[in-house]
Amino acid sequence: MRRENGTCPSCGVHTGAIENILIPRVAANFAVTSGFGRGIRVMIKRFAILSMLMPFAASAAWAAPLPKPASFGICGACHKVDKGAPNTIGPNLFGIGGTKSGEVPGFAFSPAMKKGSVVWNKANLVKFIMEPQKTVPGTRMPFAGLKNAESANAIADYILSLK
Repeated sequence: MRRENGTCPSCGVHTGAIENILIPRVAANFAVTSGFGRGIRVMIKRFAILSMLMPFAASAAWAAPLPKPASFGICGACHKVDKGAPNTIGPNLFGIGGTKSGEVPGFAFSPAMKKGSVVWNKANLVKFIMEPQKTVPGTRMPFAGLKNAESANAIADYILSLK
């Protein structure tokens, strides 16, 4: 049921698209014919809108970072992982997922890292964590590599969750 000007009687704004498209006719008829009328209709509309937005709430962009794995301790000696934290011995790793090597602003990278030939995705991060000098020959990172693949995967997942 719409007002004469075509707007929704519940909110006075939309043109009834939600009522006509998203809310099943049975629920809309119940809302009109019951004694609760407007209240139930508003509740049904809110439910319809929220159910459309829920997939976005669970997206990775809004997800909290994963817990820091214990094996990250060796990385944490040189790298910060907080948004806006300064670079130290190594670059801040916050938000590097999907970027190219050598793109952290304000850090003096080796010429090999500045070439930007490696995109930091999971596979490349795991490879770099396990064998930095083989993955980026000429890197100045003074770490021989982590031999445990499970730990390297956990660290890569953690770094990629920092957004």
